[in-house]
This record gives sequence, structure tokens and C-alpha cells, in this order.
Amino acid sequence: MAGEQHRHDISDKAWEKLKPYTIGEKGTRGGNARDTRQFIN
Repeated sequence: MAGEQHRHDISDKAWEKLKPYTIGEKGTRGGNARDTRQFIN
């Protein structure tokens, strides 16, 4: 994860489980977000 991690941010392990279910990643239909993980945090 780029940048500083804060205590309320999700862990890398949790993000790997959530990532396949998020929208807005490159290669998916619809709008693309710059950083979906930052939005969730």
C-alpha cells in the first residue's frame, strides 16, 4: 500500500479479500477510480 497507513485503514489481508468485489478498478465496466482502497478506508 502506497503512503502512510492509519489505524482505521483496512489491512492488506482484508483488502485482498475485498478487492475482487469492488468496482472501478482498471479493466472493469463502468467508471474507474484512481484508488478504490483509499475510498473504502
